[in-house]
Amino acid sequence: MDLVIRNAKVVSKEVTEVLDVGVRNGKVVKIGKIDGMASKEIDASGKFLLPGVIDVHTHIEQLSGDNLTCDDFSDATYAAAVGGTTSILTFVIQQKGKSPLESVSEKMVSAKEKMYIDYGFHIAFTDVNERTIAEIPELVNMGIKSIKVFMAFENSNLMVSDYDLIKLMEESRKYGALVGVHAENEDICVNATENLKEEGFTTLEHYYKSRPEIAELEATNRAITFAEDIDCPVYIFHLTSSKALSKIEEAQQRGVDVIAETCPHYLLLDKEEFESDDAYLKVMSPPLREKKDQDALWKAIKAGAIKIISTDHCPYTPEQKAVGKNNFTTIAPGIPGIQTLLPLIYSKGVASGKISINKMVEVLSYNPAQIFNLNNKGEVKVGYDADFVIFNPDTKQVIDKDYLKMKSGYSPFAGLELKGKVETTVLRGKIIYDQGKFVGQKGKGIYINRK
Repeated sequence: MDLVIRNAKVVSKEVTEVLDVGVRNGKVVKIGKIDGMASKEIDASGKFLLPGVIDVHTHIEQLSGDNLTCDDFSDATYAAAVGGTTSILTFVIQQKGKSPLESVSEKMVSAKEKMYIDYGFHIAFTDVNERTIAEIPELVNMGIKSIKVFMAFENSNLMVSDYDLIKLMEESRKYGALVGVHAENEDICVNATENLKEEGFTTLEHYYKSRPEIAELEATNRAITFAEDIDCPVYIFHLTSSKALSKIEEAQQRGVDVIAETCPHYLLLDKEEFESDDAYLKVMSPPLREKKDQDALWKAIKAGAIKIISTDHCPYTPEQKAVGKNNFTTIAPGIPGIQTLLPLIYSKGVASGKISINKMVEVLSYNPAQIFNLNNKGEVKVGYDADFVIFNPDTKQVIDKDYLKMKSGYSPFAGLELKGKVETTVLRGKIIYDQGKFVGQKGKGIYINRK
């Protein structure tokens, strides 16, 4: 065998067992007691062997309005690998006047030579018409089986109408594509923002009021209503609030195929962050909510109503963010997070007793692979890609400048001490990060055709 990992606590969504895992030609070929030698052996006694994390919500090399995210595909996937992520899905935003296929082709060319880990794409439709909708079958054939729709951000040329959303759902249903939504009611957000501006309340402590909970509640319910009527699944990106969650749970109980994700910042941070001196570094959309919402989200993860935790990695430098330091209407919304997903959820979810390590594997690896058709990934299983993380639960690390590899140079969780540490990341049988040393190769990440 090429690689044997011995005596590891191998974690699946159901159980944790001490086992050996053998790898040949990038695939898992044996799990159990393995005799004999391999080209490379690792003794993982006392450590967890986790399937590689799959981050399905990232914005890399993305232009939103006048704001270009600060990292490219190599920067982002380098940091991801350090944090135990071995596959990502990232967005292609269709630019006005371009076809979705044209937009995808440009992103593929840029990504091919830069990726350190495996990758796939979502397509975000912004210009919906008969010609662009007709490209859905070809997109699906290319393995791009997920379509995002923004129900907000009209001024940024991202928002589509309800008519267009319905048309996309109808067409996607025919070809087995999954439509996901950024669920915020544009009119509610615009009205709230205009009211705050008239009163002179545009500093960051007022930001969360500009995109109130009711905006997410209404848009989530509207997307569910369309999906239920059309009889198609719908994916809710970055769920933040207990009220919107209640609509999802009600729909799931009725048998509606509504899938929800949330993000570490909504689980661990709240609106009080907008009163801090570095509040400008913590502005994203939708905004942070209240502690009660955090509690509801954790409970929904444990119960299975929320299927995925992802990062919504949308990084800008502090200098880019500082443009809106004193006025939330001019800030670039988005925060970095691609490196810290696994460490945060283990430390603040598993080690703190909110969820089991098996549930963590389910929402970070297994469910992302199943829901988004990442074949042969998401599990430590014979025949599957040998994407692993060796995780030491008995060490600690601090999120500081020495730890962070993200090009943004900061994290909204800066200074936080975490329990547990990624020691080794393995991609298709090859070690790409080990004991603080990065040994991966740029361009070795493979495009995942999800058809």
